[in-house]
Amino acid sequence: MVTPVGTDDVFIRLLHRRIEFLRCLESSPRRKPEIVDQLEWSRSTVDRAVRELQQAGLLKRGTEGYMTTLAGRLAATTYTEFTEMVSDVHTATPLLETLDREHPVPMATVWGIDPVPIDDHTPYEIPSELQEAIESAHSLTALMPVISDPIILEFCQSQAVEGSLDLTLIVGPNLYDALHERSPDTLSVLSHHGQRLLRAARPPPHPMFLLERASGQNEGLIIVYEDGVQSAMFRNRRQDGFEAAKAYITDIIETATEITDTEATMGRQHHTLVPHQRSPPERANNQSQSVLEREGFIELTDAYIDSREPGEPTTSWRTGIDFAEIAAGHAIERTYDSDHTASVTNSKEDHLISVEEAATSGRTSLVGELLDGLSSGSDHALVGLPGSGKSTVCKMVAYRWHETGRGSVFYREGGAGRTFTSTAALRARLRECEEHTLVVVEDILSPEAKAVFRVMVDYRDDPTVTFLVESREHAWTDPSASSSGLAPRLDSYRTEAIEHVRMPALDITECERLVRHFEVMHGRQFALEASDLLDSPGQDSDPATLLVVLHRLVLSTDPLASVQDTPPTTLTEDVRRTFDDLRAVGERALDVGVFVSLLNAADIGVYPELVYALTSETTEAIEEALTLLEGRVIFDRSGGDDENDGKPAYRSVHKSWSVLFLRQLHERASGVQELRDAQRRFGRIATALLSLADDETKRACIDWQSTGSPTVIKEISADPQAWADETIERLFTLGLAHSSLVPLFETSTNSWIELPKACSAEMEIRRTEWCGQMALQAGAPDEAATEFERLAALADDPPASVDADCLEARCLKYQGTVAFRRSEYDRAESFYDRSRRAYRAAGDNRGEADVVNNLGIVAWSRGELAVAKERLQWSLDQYQELGDHVAAADARFNRTMVLDVEGETETATEQYQVCLDRYRSVGNSRSEANARNNLGVLKRKCGELNAAERRLTRAFDTYRDIGDELGQAGSLHSLGSVAQIRGDFERAVECYERSLDRYRNASDTHGVARCLHDRATLDRRQNRLDAAERRHERSYELRSDIGDQRGIAACLISLGRIARRRDAIETAMDRTKCGLDRYRQHGDVRGEATALRLLGALYCDTGRTERAKDCLERSLERTRESNHRLGEARTLRELGRLAEAHNDLKRAKERQQSALSTFTDIGARPDAVETCHELMAVCDALGERKTVTTYREAAVEFAREMGVDLETLNRRPDNRATSKPPTSTDSTNSG
Repeated sequence: MVTPVGTDDVFIRLLHRRIEFLRCLESSPRRKPEIVDQLEWSRSTVDRAVRELQQAGLLKRGTEGYMTTLAGRLAATTYTEFTEMVSDVHTATPLLETLDREHPVPMATVWGIDPVPIDDHTPYEIPSELQEAIESAHSLTALMPVISDPIILEFCQSQAVEGSLDLTLIVGPNLYDALHERSPDTLSVLSHHGQRLLRAARPPPHPMFLLERASGQNEGLIIVYEDGVQSAMFRNRRQDGFEAAKAYITDIIETATEITDTEATMGRQHHTLVPHQRSPPERANNQSQSVLEREGFIELTDAYIDSREPGEPTTSWRTGIDFAEIAAGHAIERTYDSDHTASVTNSKEDHLISVEEAATSGRTSLVGELLDGLSSGSDHALVGLPGSGKSTVCKMVAYRWHETGRGSVFYREGGAGRTFTSTAALRARLRECEEHTLVVVEDILSPEAKAVFRVMVDYRDDPTVTFLVESREHAWTDPSASSSGLAPRLDSYRTEAIEHVRMPALDITECERLVRHFEVMHGRQFALEASDLLDSPGQDSDPATLLVVLHRLVLSTDPLASVQDTPPTTLTEDVRRTFDDLRAVGERALDVGVFVSLLNAADIGVYPELVYALTSETTEAIEEALTLLEGRVIFDRSGGDDENDGKPAYRSVHKSWSVLFLRQLHERASGVQELRDAQRRFGRIATALLSLADDETKRACIDWQSTGSPTVIKEISADPQAWADETIERLFTLGLAHSSLVPLFETSTNSWIELPKACSAEMEIRRTEWCGQMALQAGAPDEAATEFERLAALADDPPASVDADCLEARCLKYQGTVAFRRSEYDRAESFYDRSRRAYRAAGDNRGEADVVNNLGIVAWSRGELAVAKERLQWSLDQYQELGDHVAAADARFNRTMVLDVEGETETATEQYQVCLDRYRSVGNSRSEANARNNLGVLKRKCGELNAAERRLTRAFDTYRDIGDELGQAGSLHSLGSVAQIRGDFERAVECYERSLDRYRNASDTHGVARCLHDRATLDRRQNRLDAAERRHERSYELRSDIGDQRGIAACLISLGRIARRRDAIETAMDRTKCGLDRYRQHGDVRGEATALRLLGALYCDTGRTERAKDCLERSLERTRESNHRLGEARTLRELGRLAEAHNDLKRAKERQQSALSTFTDIGARPDAVETCHELMAVCDALGERKTVTTYREAAVEFAREMGVDLETLNRRPDNRATSKPPTSTDSTNSG
């Protein structure tokens, strides 16, 4: 009887998991033992699979065994076809995402498509694959949209004229016009030789080539361009795909216009089409150019670009893009959603005008939009927020103008510190230019550059000279004429004659393009998604969002870069420059910068009325500093300006910018005294803010000086205590969220922050509690212990508003957490038990749930999984009953760690994701990072190294941003394990060492022990057995001290491996059995699989092959149950060795091949090399000499990728090739 499997999703997931069983039974019936032998699954797994497929109606049982039903055969066939189609779509994604939605290429052209490598040719070479394909064809239909690669068109011309190629050339309108203008001889020569020429009605999306051969082996090729550079090429040799492409081009031909002989010969005569070569124009007056160069102008020429060496992509994206980097393809062309309102404003008519879409993907190219407008002779201004990418867009426009041969380009960067005054020199130089000249000026309204307006006015009616200027939006759109400091005539020109284009917001699509382009520049994929970089992907960008995204992007590609001596990112450089500028103005200006950053970072709101709290005297210095920050850190304050309502808060830069600014205070301190000065400044500013709750006179003064009645001042006056309590909490919540700011807060007894008299009596207690929590999160348990001791003293005589019993319970809980952070588990449990009794006596269910949750973590840390699971489930139930969803997420997160150890991989993944979604929804960055970190660890165990690296790197980024040293230690540790699996031993060592430093600084014994263990594993893999043994023994001692049973088991197994390497088989056997018992006792499925694998190998060493087989088969079953692919492959390798010992060489080869396939898929290069050695030995015994060579070449390639010497990799000390591995590739206790 068929039992419904539920939803379609469930049915599809069943197909995905069990498709190999359907394929196995599709051709002939089989009994279960035959299925086990065929698929190498355990009997229990086969039983489950057969049962599930029977219940779904996909299998049936006959007299000869199990076979697929008609539904099963149809489902398997359809699923296979579907996955092949999806694979084709995935392959063609770089092509599909660029195609026109209104005129799409038929999807049939995609089925069977294959990517063609194009990385080995320069921009002035035709791709070799395309050249060979054209040379072998007798007929070519070429669809050419633009002249991106003139060398291709030239080659097609030569083959058609000089060879036997029958050419049909369809050119886009733009290319047709360009050929008429620049090389009409190309058209006339082709027409004269009888080739067919057509002009398409609309621009085709990409060059497409249909090649027909006498043999009938036809094919189609298509080239994808991004930013004018070839980014991908695809070929399709399937007949149905070729016919679909042919039909598509036929449709284009039907609407195209035939180019006649007469049309082809119109225009100026040139020879043949060659790549456009540019050279600097002859100068009649070098003096004017020298003057311009001294005042910040450069002329963009080939010689100028060639003289500048492009930096590495990561460096250029850190420090800013220059013309050399643009020429090298490092920059990405900015686009925006074409469906959104156009961003071009004509100031003269004061209304929005439409923008012709320059892309067929539903997005408009900003560079293309500007080039079109400038080519028409209209001056443009690009305006936007600081850090939004305006300068890069201007440089790309200038480069594209030069690169496409439109005319001369003169460029002036902003911030050069050189004032432009020589307007006569610029006019003289412009008169010398014969072609359409572009002048680009950054930061046009700065005092150093605004003289350019005088030249712009002179050329306003000259179509041969066009200006593109760049400005901050605040300065450009300010209605006050004095804001620009221009004469009325010039300001009138600015506001009436120049079209200004606003920088588009950085949306999720644009961020994805940034990530993908960054990958292209590096020639490899990064485990990174756009959603990892944007805080709110669905919202408009905050000021400086691009700086924040680029900052995160370049650091995410290499987490160690943030702890090495590397150039600052554009974000950190912007912060430092602003800090220095304010300090140069004076101490009061720097105070204002700190005040504004504090208000923004603490989410209080940047109201200037609050900043006036810095002084009771004149506000001129404050207003001067605020003016300096306007358009740079704070922005428009429109709305609400009437006599009853004050203006709203300023719009401010991204909060990450403000946090980095505040960090400058203590990070620049070079000694104790400078650190104290920074703490004093921070405390003085926070105190000034809080003093508004007490000082009615100051509030009245601010009220009198402000326009209208400031809303924020009215709120303070209405309820000073409520405002004070809320503001104090926001200030200390900032420290709790960003551990990097903790040094500024000092301890509760030494803090420079004075609480106002207006605040409630319990605020002193809360401050002490917060300071203790901040110290814990900053990895300073000793300082935290001092704070909680003070909290306990305050609990002896608390204010009437504070529940004394609950406060006592909290003190005990915090003391338990301090002990836990020190890995003193017995002491922590004692404090937690006392705290639970106190909470229960006080009737505080929420507090009791918190403590039971912590007790569950203690049990988990000891390896007592059953106890941990019970406590965490109880805590979760209590939170859910109380309706506390965030706390419930914490308990769920902790319980999921138990499920992970128990091998419930699928459930653990789902539960971690639930927690991650909850944490993201409430903006809890630290917990979000914890969830990402654990998901990364879980992905590593499943062999998904790229996914693991992505999550671990993003977790590390967040830990780094908020200053969580322990979090960074954990992520670095896990990234080291990923590197170790991949065979990047140098990087693994660096990750482990940096992680170990952080664990030690935080007195985290458990972390130190774990890191020492994995560092020792690396020693063992590199044949440093003495060092490995020392570290393993030290790890064992630490884990024994704190009672970490699963950790003790891991050390025993590792020490067993070392004993085996030294031929101390009995010692190895004893240690392994002890480790196995501990793993079983505490329910660690992966650990048990690891122990069984080593025990099976030891039994094989001693000739007890039946016991070896039993252990290894049980290990294989455990690894498959827990989806531990790396462990599964390692066990398969041991089973191959066992088969070899039985002289079952065919079976040994099959096992080793399965292992190698998994290692290769995972990217575990050391394991792959070792397995290649095993296969070389087996194939040699089988007499398969060619196969031996194949595996040796594979081993050489894996070793080359690792950067190691194959002759010393996976060798015994006597230098014989491995049959039994001298270097175990098992990693941690879960490996």
